[in-house]
Amino acid sequence: MQEAHLANFNKIFIEKAGWIMAGSSLALLGLIMVFNSSVLALTLGASIGLFIGMICPFLWQKNFQFLNLLLVNFLFILPSVYLTNSTEQVHVTFQFILTVIAVSALCWFVFKSKLVVFLKIKKEGY
Repeated sequence: MQEAHLANFNKIFIEKAGWIMAGSSLALLGLIMVFNSSVLALTLGASIGLFIGMICPFLWQKNFQFLNLLLVNFLFILPSVYLTNSTEQVHVTFQFILTVIAVSALCWFVFKSKLVVFLKIKKEGY
């Protein structure tokens, strides 16, 4: 049995990037309205989200499953642990994670048509 290609497996992220971005942005906005915003968490989350949004499609195209898993997990877990330990407030970590998700989904939403061509994904519902 042949293994599924990583680009075809993750095409749902590209197809539903608008909904992912909207949901995470609304959750981030609600979290900021309830708690104080952390500039460090928002800045770090935006920069890592931009990095993930641009690098992951290259890893998907080359079918680097282990590197994709390792990169995303370390870029989520290590800053989350640092933010939780340094501020001792969990909502700062949630702000970081939601910012990473929103910014990476924004990258995929903006470059949706180019990503579909780049990854050679068959168009189903466009």
